[in-house]
Amino acid sequence: SGLGSKTVYVYFKDDAGNISSVTTDTINLYSVISTVPSQNGTLTYSGSAQSPSWSNYDSTKLTLGGTTSGTNAGTYSATFTPKTNYIWNDGTRTAKTVTWSIGKASGSLSLNKSSATINIDATTITTVTRSGDGKISVSNSDSTVATATLDGTTITIKGLKKGTTTITVSVASGTNHTAPGNKTIAVTVNRIVISTVPSQNGTLTYTGSVQSPSWSNYDSNQLTLGGTISGTNAISYNATFTPKTNYEWSDGTTTAKTVAWKINKAAGSLTLSSGSTTINQGASTTVTVTRAGNGTISATSSATGVADVSVSGTTLTIKGVGVGTATITVSVAEGTNHSAPGNKTASVTVNFCASGTQISTCIVNAKPLGYNTLMEAGLYRFQGTNSTVNNYICFGTNDKTTCTENIDKYMYRIIGINSSNQLKLIKNETLDTAYAWHSSLSTNIMWPQSDLYKGINGSYFLNNTTYVPSGWNEKIATVSWKYGDNTTYSIAASDLYQIENGWSNTVNAKIGLWYLHDYYYAYQSGGNICTYSGDYTNCASSWAFIKNCDTDYPSVYEWFISRYGINTDTGYYAFRGGSSGATNITGLNSKISVRPSFFLASNVSYVSGSGTKIDPIIIQ
Repeated sequence: SGLGSKTVYVYFKDDAGNISSVTTDTINLYSVISTVPSQNGTLTYSGSAQSPSWSNYDSTKLTLGGTTSGTNAGTYSATFTPKTNYIWNDGTRTAKTVTWSIGKASGSLSLNKSSATINIDATTITTVTRSGDGKISVSNSDSTVATATLDGTTITIKGLKKGTTTITVSVASGTNHTAPGNKTIAVTVNRIVISTVPSQNGTLTYTGSVQSPSWSNYDSNQLTLGGTISGTNAISYNATFTPKTNYEWSDGTTTAKTVAWKINKAAGSLTLSSGSTTINQGASTTVTVTRAGNGTISATSSATGVADVSVSGTTLTIKGVGVGTATITVSVAEGTNHSAPGNKTASVTVNFCASGTQISTCIVNAKPLGYNTLMEAGLYRFQGTNSTVNNYICFGTNDKTTCTENIDKYMYRIIGINSSNQLKLIKNETLDTAYAWHSSLSTNIMWPQSDLYKGINGSYFLNNTTYVPSGWNEKIATVSWKYGDNTTYSIAASDLYQIENGWSNTVNAKIGLWYLHDYYYAYQSGGNICTYSGDYTNCASSWAFIKNCDTDYPSVYEWFISRYGINTDTGYYAFRGGSSGATNITGLNSKISVRPSFFLASNVSYVSGSGTKIDPIIIQ
């Protein structure tokens, strides 16, 4: 009974009843396995070893062999061999190979970024994370904008030009995983931003040579330098910076930006050829200015009444105006290439004249205040008021203390200088005694025959040591005095001069009087008509006018040399000046004040003094 090896014994018996020997045959009695086992269900890759379950598998009947477990996804081969007493339904008992499989797991793909913004020439790294070992591939929608290079699981994206592109990342099916869906990276490539506009680095100072600045924040690989990039003069210049291809400014523009740079002015310098000088009034001296650059030179005087200064180029001309000291301040303005240096000063001492110089030469050179340099009527004249005329001079003494406003017998005023270089003087105040032009009103007498002419050239004055001390009359020149008649005084100084200078009568003498034209020319305007019928306000303000004539003899009039040329019913007249400043006529026999006038000899020389009331000129 049962399955297994079975032996059948056979006897053959013939009709005779003979029985043969036993014949046997052995067979195996098997149970038939009709269905070959197969994988029951599915397996999916998990990374761990797995074995399938089997349909139609009875371990009592079949021996499982071959590959019965696996880790990787794939097809494996197991074997099923019938055990003893079992047989396949095809009658075989050999092993049957059955395939079974582990399916691939679903693939996965992730990127650490889905978008990237980079500059040209810059790179960004994208890391690929995927399941399994499927091959990673990268495609690029516009490889002119950016490149994408794969190295293992790293994608390096490099910007090439401004624009956008899409990088697509794919992973193929791997050993154990299926291919996942693609992933993309949106790439924006911008130009390289130059965030800071270059600027001048450090400072430049004028040297006289061509210079170029150095620049902060300048990269020649990024920017093209243009415009004015070198210069010599100390001014501002404009350079330009233009982004090269693939570069832009932070405002997104690529056009040139203008950048100012400058060469600073060098420190100015100023020197004077002389820091002090001494000159005479009326004389000039020059001082040379040396300065760096071309700044305008200017100069001022601390006392323009003492010294005047003018500038021509680099030369200062200092002119003595009045006696005293002054400070000349020299300035140089900022020039093209140099800053303004500090001021320099030069001290100036102005003397009236060098002692021993001919007095007329001193006056011509010094030109004291009020000196009219316009030659008129053969005479340079002093014109103006007492406050604007420095023509005080002492005659009869070398001692200034005896020639003052209070002791005035030696105080004179300079009328002017004639064409022979002789000074014409007039006494500052009248003589102490009033005198008649002539003792007779009815006598037709001319100047040389008059009592006044004889008296002032005699005992009244010239021979009176009170006024002309011993030796001083030698300093008075004998000159030719013109004389004659005039019929009007209501005309200008120049017209009076034409009349009085036109007289043909002359007398050689030392002492004379004012001419009417002398008196008129002394006025500030130089030509006022000083009469009762005119406006003589300015006449009374002239330096020549003396109110009440003299403190010792308060006469209100003084004589002129000119005789009135009309014989009136009452007699003859000469011209006189009055306390109002106006002129008129007075009878010859009237006693009024006298101020002698004369010319100094040409050998009279200067000693000291500036011509002011408190510092009159002293002569010898």
